Amino acid sequence: MALIITAGDLVFEKDINIWIEGVSKHYDYKIYDLGGLGIGEKLEGYSPHKDTSFKPYAILDALQYSDFVIWMDCDAILQENIDEVIGNYDIGVTVRDKEEPSEKRGSINSGVVMVNKSGKGFVEQWANMCDKERGKRNFWTDQYCLNQLANVKCKHVNKTMIAGDYKIKLFPVAIYNKTYYKDRDMSGGKIIHYKGTRGRIWSIL
Repeated sequence: MALIITAGDLVFEKDINIWIEGVSKHYDYKIYDLGGLGIGEKLEGYSPHKDTSFKPYAILDALQYSDFVIWMDCDAILQENIDEVIGNYDIGVTVRDKEEPSEKRGSINSGVVMVNKSGKGFVEQWANMCDKERGKRNFWTDQYCLNQLANVKCKHVNKTMIAGDYKIKLFPVAIYNKTYYKDRDMSGGKIIHYKGTRGRIWSIL
C-alpha cells in the first residue's frame, strides 16, 4: 500500500489539515514539519517559501517505512483512490499537457512524484543535485533538478522511459496533478493542485 507524504510549516497548517482529510480516507500518510507546524517529523534547515530542495530528502526518509511512496505538495488535494499508479517502474512523474519553454518549469511538475523502493538511487541523485543547485534557483530547485535528471518529454505521457539505470513512468497532470481554476471543469482530476494559494486553500474550499 502506498504511503503518501507532504511537508510544510506553520503558514500551511490549515492547508495540511485539508490535505490530511483527503489522503486519510484512502492511505497512510506522513507529514514533515519544516518549522512551527507542530505535527509530523521535523525536517530542519529548509523554508518552503524560499527553497524546495527538501522534497527528495523527505522521500528518502519515507522509503524507510514503505516500499512505495507518493509525494504530494500540501496544496495538492487527493480526491479519490489512485492505486492504479502502483506499478513496475522506479519513479513516476506527472508531465504537462505541452512542453514549457521555461527551463525552471520543464516537462515535469514536481508537485506529485511516485517512488518505488527500487528508485531510491535516483532520489539520492536528485537530492545531491538539489544540494548543488540550492540557492541558485530558489523556489524551483527540486523541479529543475528532477527535470534535468529524468530528461523526459510531454509527448511520452503514459509511457515508461529510461533515465540511466531507472524506469520513469510518465503520468498525465490532467488526472494526477490537475491545476485548479475556479472557472474550469475540474472533473477527471484525481489530485487537484491548488498552485499559488500559499497556505490559503481553506479560503477556496
